[in-house]
Amino acid sequence: MVPGRWLARALHGSGARLRSAARRPAARYGTRDELEVPPLPSTSSVPDAQAISEQFLARTGDLEPGMEVKELPQIRREFGSRYEARYSKPSRAWLQRCWRGRDEHPEGSAAAARLTPGALMRRPLAVGDLVLLRAHAAELCMCVDVPVSTRDPRYTFATVDGSLRFGSRSAVLLRIPRELPAELSRPATLLVREAKHGFEPVGTIKNRADETLLLPVAARRLVTSGAAEQISQSAWAQLPIALKKLELLHRRLQDAAGPQALPFFNLVLMVQSLELSRAVGSADGDRYVERVIAESVATSRSEMDASCLLACYWGLEAQQKSHLWGDITMSRALLSPVAVTVLPFESQHLFYARLKEELKADGHVKINEFARLANGGRYRELADSFPQIIQLFKDYAAGNLQSNETAVSLIANIFRKIREFAEGDITRDRCEQLLSRTLVEDVVENPIHCNFALALPGSSPRSQVNETVYELAKPVEQKEAAVERFDFGDLPVYCIDAEDAHEIDDGVSIEDAGKGRFTLHVHIADPTALFPESGLNEESGIRDEILKMAFERAFTTYLPDIVVPMLPRAYCEAGDLGKQGRKTKCVTFSVDVKVSGERIEVLYETYKIRLGLISNFPKVTYEVVDQYLEDAGKGKAVTPLVRDLQKMHRISGLLRKSRIFNDDAVVFGSGFNQGLVALSPVDREISFFDQKETASTLLVSELMILANTLAGRYFAENNIPGVFRCYQTLSMRDQAEREYENMKRKVKKGILPTTKDINMLSSLLNSSFYSEYPAAHSMIGAKQYLTVTSPLRRFPDIINHLQIQKVLRGLPLCFTQKEVSRLLWHIQYRDAVLKSAASHQASYWTLKYIKKLIQDSPDMKFSVNITSVSQFNMVQCALSDFPSARGTLKLKPGATTVPAIGDTVKNCKVGKIDCLDGLLELEL
Repeated sequence: MVPGRWLARALHGSGARLRSAARRPAARYGTRDELEVPPLPSTSSVPDAQAISEQFLARTGDLEPGMEVKELPQIRREFGSRYEARYSKPSRAWLQRCWRGRDEHPEGSAAAARLTPGALMRRPLAVGDLVLLRAHAAELCMCVDVPVSTRDPRYTFATVDGSLRFGSRSAVLLRIPRELPAELSRPATLLVREAKHGFEPVGTIKNRADETLLLPVAARRLVTSGAAEQISQSAWAQLPIALKKLELLHRRLQDAAGPQALPFFNLVLMVQSLELSRAVGSADGDRYVERVIAESVATSRSEMDASCLLACYWGLEAQQKSHLWGDITMSRALLSPVAVTVLPFESQHLFYARLKEELKADGHVKINEFARLANGGRYRELADSFPQIIQLFKDYAAGNLQSNETAVSLIANIFRKIREFAEGDITRDRCEQLLSRTLVEDVVENPIHCNFALALPGSSPRSQVNETVYELAKPVEQKEAAVERFDFGDLPVYCIDAEDAHEIDDGVSIEDAGKGRFTLHVHIADPTALFPESGLNEESGIRDEILKMAFERAFTTYLPDIVVPMLPRAYCEAGDLGKQGRKTKCVTFSVDVKVSGERIEVLYETYKIRLGLISNFPKVTYEVVDQYLEDAGKGKAVTPLVRDLQKMHRISGLLRKSRIFNDDAVVFGSGFNQGLVALSPVDREISFFDQKETASTLLVSELMILANTLAGRYFAENNIPGVFRCYQTLSMRDQAEREYENMKRKVKKGILPTTKDINMLSSLLNSSFYSEYPAAHSMIGAKQYLTVTSPLRRFPDIINHLQIQKVLRGLPLCFTQKEVSRLLWHIQYRDAVLKSAASHQASYWTLKYIKKLIQDSPDMKFSVNITSVSQFNMVQCALSDFPSARGTLKLKPGATTVPAIGDTVKNCKVGKIDCLDGLLELEL
């Protein structure tokens, strides 16, 4: 039976069939669904209605005003009218408008049951995608609508039973891309506004109490519920087996040397491939499991069962409580888990199992003794006497025990016995406060440095060993076989950077060919020349130990209180640029441009990449270049150096203008990086600064964008496997799309977004991500964008440089497409971890500063910028003067006006603050 006929029959069948088809929640603020009224006896056995009124209701007087007894035919007629208005009519209208005689279900259950990781990169969250929501994590929902306005940037999701949920992208824990037919995937197709039918509404209120949204029964039955229900039920059925497989795999994956990251999709493939009967019931079970682990390496084309993926996610969450798995790292761009931390069995699972028993033994004698020392102010003794309890507090403060109720309960039992901590919530800040009392030194260690996912030096024995290796590592001069480097001689190379830059990995040059034609050179450090050829020939592409460790770090870590380089210091010093008079190896990207008035043309046919030698490095910093250009603008004498800088500055401005007008790029200017945190190196005093765009930063950024854009084009045109950087504009409709386009029109007029504009648009901005295939970076305005300009700080750039080296020498590539895909998920993971850490640490230090302000001035008031719609009388906000301080504002009960996104609210007082948890609660 075709769905259209089946649905018509369901909508017009018996009363029981009608009740079944309509079994869904009533409006959030509506009345109880009348469909639940039990059947009444036949009319022949029912007394006269008038007699009931006189004999029964008369005795209750006015206690039950408005009650009316109706005849069964009248009840049936009214029930039919209500059902017709609420369910049948909207479903028929939707069928007529959207189904149009379609005889089949849309691509759904079967297609959605399988997925490939690459599908996550093809488009952002859109109508049809199945998601797991933070507040509805027991089954999948479907995205049925995208944001309609900056004033309400929420998506709409439909649960299996047709209920509607609203939330931002941050509400999504996991996404399964699902392609619907074009006519069904358009925004505003699956949802309808509920008509004013005169009955209590059954739709869901989104913004206005007098307007409800409805998912027609037909749309739910035919489109939204099938795949979501099938995958969810299958995942629940698979969960017990998945849990056993995860335990078995954990035994082989864990390493006593310390926590380590595992790509999430690799683990899913392991669970999917592993046969328990072979793993535990055969003589070669251990070898079989090892083989499954070795072979389960995810690529973008790896096909996996969606229900197995969902069961793995639920299983990991369950086993986090047993200290088997650590953080599940999310990519905010892909809205998907990308890695999970594998915890050591001995130092985590067994350690906490034993600690729990020890602390409960003998009437909590150890807890009592710990509390006795703390109450006596003998904090310094605690570290020596109770190292296990101190480790518990360290792990909790570092964010390693967030999902563990048992650990929190243990901490609560201890706190309740310490007078100073007996009152109040159990927070990471309070753990940090207790830990600070136990330190021998006065300087308080930042607890985040011990976070397992961040993997900073000192967070585990493995990281400590790696740091020791880094400190001792020295590069050995490598002989280059059959390679010619172009010597740029005395050509000035301007390495424009901060005075205290940790690595100098880029420089720029210009040659004037006359008649408005110029040759631009972007010279990039060549650290790949420091590694032996023999270290790059394995199947994985990487064999050299230092290169492997650099891959594990993937990026240089920049936090306010620590910088951890990707490469050893000795390698950075040997490979970076800027040492005057020393012949330095580089990779140079050159192209000619033609300037005519206010127009610029990039002559792509002149593009070339060369291995080079450079040695003339005039000393310049951002501040120096800005001063030179400012002086030249005032008519002061112009030297050849300043003339070069003037030409490159003008060309950079024209390149930006071309990106904005011709390539639809979006530029934020100085409004995006305000309130950045700085710490003095000695006493950790907190200060703030705005990163303003100047002539020098424009010059450098535009030439680096040009080099990366040209490299992306070169790799794409020559089918060279590489690591691309991508950005996808989010799906949006109606006013949201108009406002986004209006922002781009303003940018073209030279009106850059203000802080208020950015606050309003931030929820409609995506995050960039890495891909092994060429894809657009729409924010920059590039059809392909492949980073090559920071090989001392980014491992994706090293991969791309290694590929370039082989191409220029006419040798086989270091990495095939499959090998790049294998490396990609770890890069994706480290990118997500470091982004999250940077945001968390900016919030942490900012809140510490605010906490100190409040301690000194308890009645201090703040202005906040609203960043979300109001829910339950609360809105999300950011402090106007401290953008990294984000929290919630409690509105006054009964307020006649509710602030909207982008509004500023003054005179807000801090009610609660916790720096490590990033908790900030304000009230008027």
